[in-house]
Amino acid sequence: MNYVYRIRESTPEDKQAVLEIHKNVYDGLDYLPEYYDHFQTSDHVTSYVYMENDEIIAYLACSVVDNGETIVTRAGRVSPSRQGRHLYGHFISEIETVHRAGGKTKRHALVKITTPSNSFLKFYKPVAAKAIHMYEYANSVVSIKTAEFISKFSKLNSHAKTFETFPVEFLQYPYSKYLFPEERIIVDWVPFRLSSTNVPLLKGRDTVFYSDITSETAKVDDLKNEHTDDTGRIQGLLSACTIFKAQQKFDLSCNLDIFGLDFRTIENHMIFHLQRINDTGMDNVNLRVYTSKTACDISLLHSTLEQFGIQAVTNRTREEQYIEQVVYEKDISI
Repeated sequence: MNYVYRIRESTPEDKQAVLEIHKNVYDGLDYLPEYYDHFQTSDHVTSYVYMENDEIIAYLACSVVDNGETIVTRAGRVSPSRQGRHLYGHFISEIETVHRAGGKTKRHALVKITTPSNSFLKFYKPVAAKAIHMYEYANSVVSIKTAEFISKFSKLNSHAKTFETFPVEFLQYPYSKYLFPEERIIVDWVPFRLSSTNVPLLKGRDTVFYSDITSETAKVDDLKNEHTDDTGRIQGLLSACTIFKAQQKFDLSCNLDIFGLDFRTIENHMIFHLQRINDTGMDNVNLRVYTSKTACDISLLHSTLEQFGIQAVTNRTREEQYIEQVVYEKDISI
């Protein structure tokens, strides 16, 4: 039999065929069923299908960020029956060629949670990383305990703010150094550089930002002239919560990205985001919290969630699978 292969942009009508490619991606935490339509309508995402004759056998979504200079591939999948044929590598190469032809794209970025092969590391270099903390809980139980903290939460958060759009001032010094020391903003598994052109993109599908960041010094220029560690003058946290309907054993999955090292206010952030999860009316929740890998007090995160009845995942296989997310980049400008 003669096989004819071709790559084309996906369409809304391809959705079911794409979801049928692989039915157990990410161990039941596959976001594509909820994100497919968003990818189709987003101005900065183009998704592709790889076809064998008339059959869709692979899929890939490509976010264009950093003012068009970086493509971020995500949600990739290949039919299990076609794996081991280097098909995905060819797929990626063709997508890079398409975007490089536009004359603006310089980099290909992706996020991995597994240790890459040596051959992969010949082309891609790690540029940023965050620790992953995974929890699972029944919202029907946690919502009762959360309600007990609401009155205290309201009093403690007079200066806290909720943002539908990312605060552009956080891209500037000294906030940027405190919040994004690796000069990447990783939100919902997409890495962005500290560019104002990315601000409209950080909203993603439905990300909500919550901040209680404060600065002891009003004059930024003063910080630049001092030889002290200026990050000590910034207090609080910035958090970004993205939720989506999950598959199989979970009703809902939540990606909670935390920026900053001052975990003294982590309780306030968790109450805010747990309320949002509770408003969905869904019960079995998978919660993944992403934090800096540097010296933040993670014990405060664990103890805070424990008081709400939320325990860390103890299933060793799942726990080992989600330890850290690492951003890799490859130069494709040549």
